[in-house]
Amino acid sequence: MGEAEALTPEQALDLFLRDPLDLSLRRKVETGAPADLCLLDCDWSTARADLSARHVQSAFVAGRTIFDRVDEAPL
Repeated sequence: MGEAEALTPEQALDLFLRDPLDLSLRRKVETGAPADLCLLDCDWSTARADLSARHVQSAFVAGRTIFDRVDEAPL
């Protein structure tokens, strides 16, 4: 991919929320709905500047935990 073809993280997220069979439809995030979610250990502006998996604290798919980082206690 060339630089002109690259997406911003916000554009990629917007496409992720779209129905792949009909891009005019957008999935809704609402109370009680199963969710795919990624929780970060920092604010979005920090994570956006460093798109690294090291900032992922927990991840959920369809409401189920698939990853939960347990920080090690300092020695």
